[in-house]
Amino acid sequence: MVDARGSGFPFGSENDPGVALSVLGAARAQTTARVIVALGLIGAVAAVAMARVRGRGILCATLLGVAWTIALVLALLIPDYRVLMAVAYTPIVLIGEPFGWPPGVSLLDAFPWPVVNQFVCVGGGLLWAATALAYGRRSAGACGFCGWKDASSGFRESAAFSSVVKLVLEYAAEMTRTPAVIPDHLFGTLREHFDEAQLVELTAAIAWENHRARFNHALGMGYGGFSEGSYCLLAGDSEEGSIPRMEVHE
Repeated sequence: MVDARGSGFPFGSENDPGVALSVLGAARAQTTARVIVALGLIGAVAAVAMARVRGRGILCATLLGVAWTIALVLALLIPDYRVLMAVAYTPIVLIGEPFGWPPGVSLLDAFPWPVVNQFVCVGGGLLWAATALAYGRRSAGACGFCGWKDASSGFRESAAFSSVVKLVLEYAAEMTRTPAVIPDHLFGTLREHFDEAQLVELTAAIAWENHRARFNHALGMGYGGFSEGSYCLLAGDSEEGSIPRMEVHE
């Protein structure tokens, strides 16, 4: 923590003897601390705005620019070579400490307060980068976690699925439309990869999952959390019908 006299301030030659290669070598607690506080407030306002504002436009682009700027400054500009040295020396010291090697050196020597503060900055920069990435995806109408823009068609261009899996997903997409009309060429291609019993099982599984989805939506049954993290809701997904319309008894 920084007191009124500047004690604890992690930047500048007055407080950090190893600041030779730092971009903040000339920083002074009396002036730079106020700038840091002001930038922190700007970041807090930007974070609140990002939680409330979505879509495209000058405001969203400005917020995205602020987020990426903060991320780059914290993760790349402020840290100096001592962060890498601390990471490199840590395993050496931990392995050698039981044997008294290197002599006269402890793990705390690699982590003085200014270096610890730089690790905090790197962590904050990575969090801001993740925030900026998620916000950019959601502003573009995609999932903030995986980046998909349209779960019903994105699989066709995705390299994550094989041609057979894409074929099955296409079949599921056609089956769950209203009305469900399966093109002859699609079913014919499915026959090239699956026998009759497999097609019946596949069709039954898709139909059952579609039945459950429509049943739950109609009765307003929301998410129970059992599949948390195994799928992503798109930014444009509606919460209409998420309020339970019937009481469920165990």
